[in-house]
Amino acid sequence: MKKNFTINDFTILADDFCMISTQRQASLHFLRKGCVGEVALEKVISVGEALNADVQLANGTLLGTAKFLWVCRCNDGRTAFLPVFLEDAEMDELYFVSSEPLTKTTILQLNGLVFLLYIDDKKKASVRLLTTYYCQGLVEALLKMQKVKFTEIYLVHTRTIVDNREVGVCWSICFEEEDGSEAVMLFPVNVFDSRLMSEIGINSLNTCMVEEGETVRVDGVYYTLHKNDVGGLFLKKNELQLSTSSKNSAAERFYDLYSYAIEKSKTPAKGKHKTKIVLFKKDGK
Repeated sequence: MKKNFTINDFTILADDFCMISTQRQASLHFLRKGCVGEVALEKVISVGEALNADVQLANGTLLGTAKFLWVCRCNDGRTAFLPVFLEDAEMDELYFVSSEPLTKTTILQLNGLVFLLYIDDKKKASVRLLTTYYCQGLVEALLKMQKVKFTEIYLVHTRTIVDNREVGVCWSICFEEEDGSEAVMLFPVNVFDSRLMSEIGINSLNTCMVEEGETVRVDGVYYTLHKNDVGGLFLKKNELQLSTSSKNSAAERFYDLYSYAIEKSKTPAKGKHKTKIVLFKKDGK
């Protein structure tokens, strides 16, 4: 699969959700603390997590889940840590069992958001928020993290039933319920469409399959649907684009969307969501 766009086309820096979001920032913080050495984003298993690896919390997560932290392996032999995410801001001294540098881009789901732990061509790390799911592979990765047993994924247009108004482009996912029955959910290609879909209601939408070679518009950008060598679908940005501009920056729009999702989570939901933002079950329950 060859994509003709950059990391900035489908992600934004996760500054609003991180203590430190880039390796460069982490290096500067370590220097201020007198820590000089090699800095990396690492997967860290602490003593407490290792001892309680099989303990499951009420929300379904494991107590032994590893953390991702900025790590400085100092020239004087010390190992220093700095938090990545805001939830680890008050982290006490860490006694760790193992720690290994992240060597490839990794998807991480945390508090209902999906982050990309991104490793660039210079082997430098940064933490980014996924905003556009341009390929089937990203969707499958998210579904596997949520332990969704999917059987088929394809791309669809969504339009309102009442006035045939276009809402957005979604991945349509056929999956298996816990009782073995089949169901369908919709997953917006662009997360900014989630709020509108939530307000309209999933059962007020019609869907129409997008065919291979067809052009679609996602958040003002035109893409054409292709298949890779193993049959996976992906969107390729068209060379010729009409100039469009968003009212707010991507970061502002994402924060607005996240705030809206948090507020909605405090009230009875009209549709069942697998995450706070992006997955909508077709049965509307």
